[in-house]
Formats: sequence, structure tokens, C-alpha cells
Amino acid sequence: MKSRPAELAVRIREQKDRAEELCARSKLAAARAAYQEVLLLDPGDVTTRRRVADLCVRLGDPAGAIEQYLALVGRLVTEGAPMQAIAIARVILQIDPGHTEAQRVLGALLDGSSRDRTSLPPPMRRALTASIIPPPLMAPADLDGLRRIPLFSELGRRAFLDLLPHLERRVVVAGEVIAAEGEVGDAMYAIVAGTVRVERAEGGAVRPIAELGEGAFFGEMSLLTRAPRFATVVATTQGELLVLRREAFEDLVRGHAHAGTIVRRFCRARLLSNLLRAAPMFEGLQAEDRARLVEALEVRTCEAGSEILRQGERPEHFYVLLRGRCEVLHHTPEAARAMPDMHEGAFFGEIALLTGEPATATVRCAVPCVVAAVPRQVLLSLLHHRKLLVALAALGEKRLTRTREALASDIV
Repeated sequence: MKSRPAELAVRIREQKDRAEELCARSKLAAARAAYQEVLLLDPGDVTTRRRVADLCVRLGDPAGAIEQYLALVGRLVTEGAPMQAIAIARVILQIDPGHTEAQRVLGALLDGSSRDRTSLPPPMRRALTASIIPPPLMAPADLDGLRRIPLFSELGRRAFLDLLPHLERRVVVAGEVIAAEGEVGDAMYAIVAGTVRVERAEGGAVRPIAELGEGAFFGEMSLLTRAPRFATVVATTQGELLVLRREAFEDLVRGHAHAGTIVRRFCRARLLSNLLRAAPMFEGLQAEDRARLVEALEVRTCEAGSEILRQGERPEHFYVLLRGRCEVLHHTPEAARAMPDMHEGAFFGEIALLTGEPATATVRCAVPCVVAAVPRQVLLSLLHHRKLLVALAALGEKRLTRTREALASDIV
């Protein structure tokens, strides 16, 4: 004899199979009714509730769709899945741009004020308890752990609500390439559900860099520059993304100037983490100095053949090569002497900045490059950190010695 939970599982599976068969036969109204029967048996089934809502849209029933989407948002909020809740609230506002309950819940998610179920609108609260059978015991939702959402929470409620309709939804499957290393991107991504792998091509091999999951962002530099992608991002599971394209971002900035400042700060902070990996000499900086560095960092995209640093000129920046390869040339009256190439992670311009003298060599892009530029005055203001000063001085002396030795060998 089957236990009650086993019997219930069989009933739910049979009902789902029936609903899927009706969908395949384009009997949408009957399929919706079948899925609704599933929800009576298992009101916490978010996948089925999403299907009911989607079918309401296809059947021209916006009120029914909104009711189900609201219930789904309520469930996701209490389960601590803010990115998924935002993605569903976005759909509600596409159906009804002035929907106040969806806007209020979004505001609570963004400012972190959603702490208990009583903060949810009635349709959302009902979704947590609606059932024709005794629901299983459920531990209280850990809403205190509902984290603030990076970047989105900083935009402010009005700016975010204006942005939301412009976010595109993208569903990906395992193995799908979302962004390819070296391509010029035009969008950033937020992971609603699923996971992705970030990887780089190095020496003919592919090296995994990171795994990202719900709530993570990637590709944000594409909003500010037309720099090539630093890495490839591949979906490792089926997932859902929110996509913000550069054009939509620029529209947002025209109406909310502060949004551009926030996104630039966010991108610079991410850039600083890359800089710290490329140039460990900056790791010892205190929070105040890191903040100053973040505000001052510039990202520059340089074409192949362009000169970043020119011998004989006094540079105004210190550079870190984030992507690409640069040639180094020392010019004499007789000829130009090629020095060892610079690769990703290399930095240059320190000799001229420390001594106040003109640059001792020309640095030219052998391929398209992306560099981080630190203004001279900012770098000098950080030299009270002994580790940074010693590292720069040692590097400068090493390069000067190498240049002298190379020139001496030419004379001999």
C-alpha cells in the first residue's frame, strides 16, 4: 500500500503529464486548468505556477496572469531568491506598467526592507498558504538573509523601475556560449537562475577562471567602453538571465544622470579587482586609498599600432595592460631598439612618473589592447605605502638597467 506522500507524488506527476500533453495539442485553456489542479496539490511548485501565468498571457487573460505572477513573486521573496523575484516582477510591469504592488515589492527588495511575510501584498501572502491539503511543516523563511542586490539596489527605486522594462530576458541551456572572449560586447548580464563558467584562452588551452551563480553580474564593462570581452562565459546549467544593452543604459542615464555615476563606480570597483590580480603591489592599499583609486581609474581601448607611451614625452598616467600585447621600442639617433614585449598584467610609465623625467621608451600596441590608466597625481598620492613605492622603484631600476645593457651591447 502506497503512503500518502507517495500517492500525492503520483497524482501530481499524472496531472503534469496531462497538462503537458494538452499544451502539445495547443489546448491551452484545458492545459491551464490541469496545471491549476497541480497547484492545488502543491502550491509551492514555482515552475507550474510560472506555466499557469504564461498560459494566462497566451489566453489573453492579463488579470489572471498578474495574479499568478504576484503569487510567484511572493514565493520567491520568502525563499530568498531576489533576482528571480525581480525577473517575474518585470513581467508584471510589462503587462501593467503602473502596477503598484509589484513596484512596492521591488522597492522592498532593492532597499532590503522586506523582512517578513506581512510586508508582502495580500495576493503574495495567500500564495504561501493556499492548499486543499494540509501543507508540510515549513521553517520560517530567512528573510533577514535577503541580501541587497549589487548595482540594482544602488540605482534607487525610481531609476530601477524605469530601467526594468528595458531589461531583456534570455533563457540559456547548458553549454551555450553567452559571451565570447575577444568580441566587442554591447550588453551586461545578471544571472536570475542557473550557473555559468568564466574561462580564458591561454597558450592554446582554456583556463577556467570562475563559476558564477544567481545574483552575479558579468559583461558590465561593455556599457562603458567598446573594449573586447576579457573572457568567455559559458552556461553550465539551464538558466535565465536579465540583459541590459548599452542603448537601454544610455537611455536610462539621460533620465537619471546618477545612474551613470553608479554604474561607472561599480565597473571601476570590478576593474580594481582585476588590477589587484594583475599588479599585487596595490594589494596593501587601505580602504580610503582604494576608493580614490577606483574613482580615478580609466579604461582605454587602443587599436593595433597606436602608441600608449612615447619616448621623450612626460606621461600623465601609469598604465596596466589588461588585455593584448605591446611592443617596447627604445629610439636612438641611429635606430630603434626592440625591447621584450609586454603581456597582460604588465605595467609601465612608472619611471617617468617617479623621476619626473621623459619616458625612456615607446610602448606601442602590437594587437588591439585594453589598458587601465591611473592619473599621475593619484599614483603619487599613494606612494606613502611602502610596498607600492619599493615595488615601483625596483621595477623602474630593473628596466633602466635592462635598457642600458641593451644599448651597451649595441655599442660593443
